[in-house]
Amino acid sequence: YFVALLIKLDIPTDKILILAPHADDESIGCGGLLLTYLEQCEVVCITNCKTGNPNVSEKEAIAERKNEFKNAMNSLKIKYHFNEGIDSDDLKNQYGLFEQLLNNYNLSDYRYIALPIWYDQHSDHKALVKLFSQYISLHKIKLKSKILFYEVWSTIAVPNTFIDLTDILELKYKLIGYHESQIKDIDYRERIKALNIYRGMIVNKKAAEVYLEMNIKEFKELEL
Repeated sequence: YFVALLIKLDIPTDKILILAPHADDESIGCGGLLLTYLEQCEVVCITNCKTGNPNVSEKEAIAERKNEFKNAMNSLKIKYHFNEGIDSDDLKNQYGLFEQLLNNYNLSDYRYIALPIWYDQHSDHKALVKLFSQYISLHKIKLKSKILFYEVWSTIAVPNTFIDLTDILELKYKLIGYHESQIKDIDYRERIKALNIYRGMIVNKKAAEVYLEMNIKEFKELEL
């Protein structure tokens, strides 16, 4: 029997940190979360996305993706950071730079920290989870935060929490649309919309965005 709980923040000061390997992952996997908790979310794009558009130079691709990300986040008035120091498609080899980036954040301040599901088929997505695990282990960080795994390139087998998209599905569709270079060849809006409608079926909603929530102890026990 499938059971999933609606994600609810207890107090207005609860904060969510969304770590996105690339600009658009935050909108695809966590658009509903962003739209539901606008004032409590902060988004960090981990890589510079230089390989995100093969039709332009790497420098142009970075500028393009940064601008799309900025427009998406500014449309919601959400706090964000686009990190240009880590190359996309090579995140697994850049722990030092990743460490420098995370040193700017007090992870204990966040009620939830969102990451792609650890078995996601994109190498940067997998790498982000591994590097995050390595970071909290090496720094001996004792977190009370919950981890929220989200869906991008791989679906979550048994989700346990969700965001109701019934009234905000079209807004999420619009949010993904800001990433124009990424939907040019593959319209992620239509495909993710279909996924979210399907996910709604299992939680008895018109549409839903699902997650796998786990505590830090469970997270540390994963075989990454």
